[in-house]
Amino acid sequence: MKVCLIISSYNRPDALELVLKSLGHQTVYPDEIIIADDGSGDATRSLIESYNRNTMLPVKHVWQADEGFRLARVRNLGLAQASADYVIFLDGDMVLHPRFVASHVHYAQKGYFLQGSRVILSNFRSLKMIEKGHLSPGFFASGVTNRQHMIHSRWLSKLFSRVSDRWDTVRGCSMSYWMSDLVRVNGFDEAYHDWGREDNDIAVRMMNAGIQRKNLKFCAVAYHLYHPERKLDEGLLRNDELLKETVAQKRIRCVKGLDGHLDR
Repeated sequence: MKVCLIISSYNRPDALELVLKSLGHQTVYPDEIIIADDGSGDATRSLIESYNRNTMLPVKHVWQADEGFRLARVRNLGLAQASADYVIFLDGDMVLHPRFVASHVHYAQKGYFLQGSRVILSNFRSLKMIEKGHLSPGFFASGVTNRQHMIHSRWLSKLFSRVSDRWDTVRGCSMSYWMSDLVRVNGFDEAYHDWGREDNDIAVRMMNAGIQRKNLKFCAVAYHLYHPERKLDEGLLRNDELLKETVAQKRIRCVKGLDGHLDR
């Protein structure tokens, strides 16, 4: 099974640098790494070029112009460059536990898509990790939420990982899918131009296609560096209406999605 890791990023090279560093400590490496860049400036480009000069794990840099929040589109651009059987999606502020990729690979199963675990870090703890280059805050460190998610145990994971029929609690910062399933639902819906709900939308369409969500516990751990919470705005309200349409129409394929970027 060939595995691709797609990391979405926007103008946060300090966090992305730590994420890339954590990639070098994986017990299982992805076959492909793609940075899906939603319009970052030169600092991110320079970081990726420097990383590629000094690593045995080169990354592709897929970039689109900064025309607002277009995460769905840039993820599709990344997917169009992938040649893998299985795809893990990660936000560019998620620092990986050494067995993160191995966990997603271990639980990959036809008929399912996977939700990884995240440990939420405070602003202070995040800045400390970036400053020191630490890949883990330490179990007893201050500024850690969901501390129990730091525990990595295959036995506990087998016991507590389970199928969920909830699409409303999906968090796209750590998800994985079979490429064939992504093609089937036509990837991410590019009608979502502003922040929010694009991850819920693809989860709904996956479930409508008979593909079940499985939540991974005590494995697939990543440390979520702090960023300010988004506020309710008109863009999110508009996306809520799009999501309601997907649910009501029991949609499987989106109209404007992955196929717009594929040659095949």
